[in-house]
Amino acid sequence: MALVSFHDVQKTYRSLQGVDYTAVERFNVEIEAGEFFCLLGPSGCGKTTVLKMLAGFEAPTAGQILMEGRAVTGASRDRGVVFQGDDSLYGWLSAVENVEFGLRMQRVRPTPRRERAMRYLELVGLKGQEQKYPAELSGGMKQRIQIARALVNEPKMLLMDEPFAALDAQTRSLMQLELANIWQATRTTVLFITHDIDEAVTLGKRARQAHRRDARRAPIAGEGRDRGGAGWRAQPDGRGVPTLLQASL
Repeated sequence: MALVSFHDVQKTYRSLQGVDYTAVERFNVEIEAGEFFCLLGPSGCGKTTVLKMLAGFEAPTAGQILMEGRAVTGASRDRGVVFQGDDSLYGWLSAVENVEFGLRMQRVRPTPRRERAMRYLELVGLKGQEQKYPAELSGGMKQRIQIARALVNEPKMLLMDEPFAALDAQTRSLMQLELANIWQATRTTVLFITHDIDEAVTLGKRARQAHRRDARRAPIAGEGRDRGGAGWRAQPDGRGVPTLLQASL
């Protein structure tokens, strides 16, 4: 059984003028446990809407989203979310205090809470930076804190909404490598939203291409090679690209 499955999911919004707009239409996909799955598409095609529905922030207008066979009806700690910007960090908390915030809400005792937070800060390469505040950190460091804050709660799935879009090209490449290494170490299931084909190829074990309101779907056979990271599926001939599936939202 797939960890997550979308069945004929649709999301329709109503504008201030009373006009209905369908952002996601007849969306079907399954994501396996431990998979790094990229949803690729241009701005405005509904990628983030899919993530919000899986996170439980919004309900689908029609269809059903299942996780481990149970309907997603709201937010849950088993789905951690990493947002696009760094403004979700608490500026008055240090790096380690930001990471352990969720554990504090769960009433985890101070000593094990700090130990877990420090372990995940080290995992994302921020050992020695734990007492700094967000204003003292670079954009890449802030995104690492977001990732650590999501992972420290040990979710079954990590939902990432173009987390590196605001970073410069060099920092973005470094963060992609870091994320691939983190995924290799944890094997947490990931849904990664991106509009960048290179990013999807670099990171995704499997990718799906989304188009604006186009109901046609056509799978494309693809091959990959094992580069030791999140992005490539091993094939006997060692050539090709990750599995790409065209889909529509």
